[in-house]
Amino acid sequence: MFDPVTGKLSLETAEVFDPLLQPSRYKGAYGGRGSGKSHFFAELVVRDHVDVLPGEPGVRTICVREVLKSLKESAKLLIEDKIKALGVGHLFEVQKDRIKAPNGGFI
Repeated sequence: MFDPVTGKLSLETAEVFDPLLQPSRYKGAYGGRGSGKSHFFAELVVRDHVDVLPGEPGVRTICVREVLKSLKESAKLLIEDKIKALGVGHLFEVQKDRIKAPNGGFI
């Protein structure tokens, strides 16, 4: 959850996703449906945007799926839901085709 004193967001992560918590320019996962990949990455994206230090440039994130016919089928709605659930909605501005994030970042 979000700590307003430190401005940091702490997440509980399944052990299987621990390697994906290491710094890396690109991250990806593949596998069957229902394993929690989308939820893990949505929370990670939100955390990465919240944890930007003041004065540092915001993070730019793109979420890619194998098949995407419209924003309704994208991860955008899931990320919007995670922003609300993690209590950091005041830090983001949800727009039609993107989400504006702290320090000029966007998703």
